[in-house]
Amino acid sequence: MTESTASSATPQPSPAPPPPPPPPERREPRRGSMWSRLAATLITIILLASIAANLYLFTIVKVLTGGGEAVYAEGDAKHRIAILAIEGGINEGMHEFVHQSLKILDRDPPKALVLRINSPGGGVGASDRIYHEIKAFKDEHAVPVVASFGSVAASGGYYVAMAADHIVAEPTCITGSIGVIGQVLTFEKLLKDKLGIEPETFTATTSPDKDVANNLFRTWDERDEQVVTRIMDAAHARFVDVVVTGRAHVNAEAQIRDASQGQVYTTDEALATRLIDEQGYLEAAIMHAKTAAGIPTATDPQVTILRPGRSLTEMIGLRGQTAAAQQIDAQTIRTWLDELSAPRVEYLFTGPR
Repeated sequence: MTESTASSATPQPSPAPPPPPPPPERREPRRGSMWSRLAATLITIILLASIAANLYLFTIVKVLTGGGEAVYAEGDAKHRIAILAIEGGINEGMHEFVHQSLKILDRDPPKALVLRINSPGGGVGASDRIYHEIKAFKDEHAVPVVASFGSVAASGGYYVAMAADHIVAEPTCITGSIGVIGQVLTFEKLLKDKLGIEPETFTATTSPDKDVANNLFRTWDERDEQVVTRIMDAAHARFVDVVVTGRAHVNAEAQIRDASQGQVYTTDEALATRLIDEQGYLEAAIMHAKTAAGIPTATDPQVTILRPGRSLTEMIGLRGQTAAAQQIDAQTIRTWLDELSAPRVEYLFTGPR
């Protein structure tokens, strides 16, 4: 073997492996980016917490202040009876509550409607509008309406019940008072005799009667009283007509008219004079409504209730503070005086209850 051949057979050393790549450079997070993410997270948490708190507050306020239709007694929802609570004085606020409640019931009319009345009455116009709207609801949906009288259902409270087909009164109820009362304040003696103030009132020469029955700065005379009496007589005639129509099913018009001169009645007396149909509590009214609606005897209907709620300011006791905080200027005082000068003609029972 030659030297060249031996030399070529000698193994050659393998090349060294390449060095490992250097570790990636660790970058520190930018401080600005970290704070941005933290701020976004906090804002999201605050926003979600605010939404949850507002939903919770809305639910609590709705429960405490009323509004809407709530379940009074569980039962078959297909045979629902609704109670419409008319509680307290009858005024524009009460009319608005009844109006909105009937709009709610319009969407899904009940099988029967029970008017739970515990009211001494109130405004002539408000009483008449409530009566009109309940009667229109009854006629449109062909549902029986039953009135349930609580402690007092007098004057305007009795007026609105004339939309009902049947009246049930609690044993201790005070009812009737089918009459009209007018009240006005006059300050002539106080201003002139005590304070030495003598207001002057002017009217246009072409409207001399503008001052009649509309001036609290002077003592009223016979002419003023005649004007108010004429208005009250018209309101009372309307009241009696509504009662005669509402109680037509008892066939006792002469007796009803005799009982419609402002008298106040106990439940027993109201039964005797045919102003009501039955003595009983709310449960009796619901049972009568069930029968009148043709709901099967073996079926327990679902009973719901709509009742006026308190305002949030009343609920948390801020009404007085709100009134005290109101700015009182000359125009405010004039408005108050204008309201006082208008005689209040009302279907209102003012006796003990």
